[in-house]
Amino acid sequence: MEVEGLKKINFYSQVSNNVLLDLAAPASFQELNLKKETLRKAVSKARSISRSNNNFDLSDDDFKPNIPYYKITSSNSNLRTSHNSALVGYVIEKYELFEDGTQKVFDPIIVENPGASSIVDMNVRYGAVYLYKVKTIMDIIVPAVDNANGNVFLISSLISSKPVVTMVETTENLAPPPPTELKFVWDYDRVNPSTTMFDPISNKPFPNTGTRGSLMIYWSFPINSQMDIKKFQLFRRGKITDPFELIKVYDFNDSQLVFPELEDSINEKLIEKSNPESSYFDDDFTKNAEYIYAVASIDAHGLTSNYSEQFKVAFDSSTNQLKVSLVSVAGAPKQYPNLYLQNDLFIDSIKTSEKMTLHVYMTPDCYDVINSQGQSTSVVGSIQKNAKYKINFINIENQLSSQLEIVVNDLRSKKASQKVSSNNFNLKNQP
Repeated sequence: MEVEGLKKINFYSQVSNNVLLDLAAPASFQELNLKKETLRKAVSKARSISRSNNNFDLSDDDFKPNIPYYKITSSNSNLRTSHNSALVGYVIEKYELFEDGTQKVFDPIIVENPGASSIVDMNVRYGAVYLYKVKTIMDIIVPAVDNANGNVFLISSLISSKPVVTMVETTENLAPPPPTELKFVWDYDRVNPSTTMFDPISNKPFPNTGTRGSLMIYWSFPINSQMDIKKFQLFRRGKITDPFELIKVYDFNDSQLVFPELEDSINEKLIEKSNPESSYFDDDFTKNAEYIYAVASIDAHGLTSNYSEQFKVAFDSSTNQLKVSLVSVAGAPKQYPNLYLQNDLFIDSIKTSEKMTLHVYMTPDCYDVINSQGQSTSVVGSIQKNAKYKINFINIENQLSSQLEIVVNDLRSKKASQKVSSNNFNLKNQP
């Protein structure tokens, strides 16, 4: 007999308040009852219901289902006639939850399209918490008996499913994408103001002073479904070992509700209130300069994007043109601008000679990290985790090689069995 499918069967039942306590109390004290703990919690609720109900009489009407109907489909008493049911739509109950525990009930959202799989609720507030209960509505035809005369009819009724409940907090935590199409143009005609001489008294530029030629940087708005980018930040650095320096902020935030800045301590002189701008003249760039540039986006909620593509820009005097080369693809976090560099940050091999001893020291930047769930995770490759570090030694004269295995004993662990603080490896008589 096939019984595997029985595991997936769910049964739903209703119990009259008049007999709820009589059923729950004895069952909660049966030691072999797998649901005894659940039933014991329900006993107190059943007692309160029984005390509030003064009518303990049970009649035949308590066992007769009562289905509300909206029309009589047929008076045919033939119960063997096939009765079709159909999906007609959905009902979405909506509640707004407040911090004090109260809630606001909205009119239900009626979806009359049975083929719909989504709906947009435009009536929401930013920062609010909403509870939605989605029910499926079926139109069913069932036989019914008229208690007055015993006649049988076919009635049409709307039946809802059990609700699927979901809670939504209308706050956005999705950072915007970085700007795209970062380009560099050398303007041969514009006079660079940084090379112009000024009258110290009138603070006006002297005629015919200054060098022609300026670097213009421009970029494009990224594809952003939220369409809420309100700021651009332009960064510059001299070389990959230097941190980025913020040189310009375009602030075109026209939101009615202005959120607090998530990045503080920004020099006010760098911020320009303007319409959406996507270009900038870097007057510090001259024909002898070389800089790496990147741009970032800030949305209306203060969330920042990662860096855009990073380009190194220099001026080639022999060709009288700009030299632009890609340093990093887009997406590097602001904390780690070198994460996606085109070139390796670390040397894969170390060359040395006339050395007989190698000292290995362990100096990790951290021992544990906290994941998104707030749990601490060790990142040290220790002997307790069956982790090993390996160093290969190659003698380039005779092409012989040897491998050194290093294990770290994490003394913070209760399972630590031995102490391995460092390994000294004598290279004498080795390849």
